[in-house]
Amino acid sequence: MQLGYGNKEASRLVGISPRTGREWRDGQPEGRRKRPRSPAHIAQVVSGASSRFLSKAGRIHIADRVRERATVRVIAAELGRTQALPG
Repeated sequence: MQLGYGNKEASRLVGISPRTGREWRDGQPEGRRKRPRSPAHIAQVVSGASSRFLSKAGRIHIADRVRERATVRVIAAELGRTQALPG
């Protein structure tokens, strides 16, 4: 709602009912404790992007680097998508 959305739209964006949105805004009644989503989740929903998927720019970067014969590990590091190997 701080971004200018009404209760109904803001509630839909974060995946809760409008009633729950009103409760969060006005203070939750005793006995009903619903945990708000994380700020990262809300930012992801509002931006429409998930860190799980690549952006168009990321895909283009990968295509360019593959053409240049860069290794998968190097490309992943450039995109900030490295993952520790188990073991």
